[in-house]
Amino acid sequence: MAALVVEAASFRFEALAQTVASLPRYARPLFVRLLPALELTATFKIRKGKLVEQGFDPAVVSDVWLYEEAAGAYRPLDVELHRRLVSGQVKL
Repeated sequence: MAALVVEAASFRFEALAQTVASLPRYARPLFVRLLPALELTATFKIRKGKLVEQGFDPAVVSDVWLYEEAAGAYRPLDVELHRRLVSGQVKL
């Protein structure tokens, strides 16, 4: 999972997919979340606990994207695809 702080309207997933395609499979972020800002501690460390708790469930968070290796592209993660991933019907 990667969490990116970007303007969702102007972000180009095609460019990200092109970039990650050159990485080894183990280094590619399968899930990407777009965030308006990261929550920081008083010492400027990222608060990751809440992000971990939320995970990639589209019922909890919005703007979660899944990298599909066969297509070489990111697609929005919807409730149905999430259900199939969790149940093991779809393999990553």
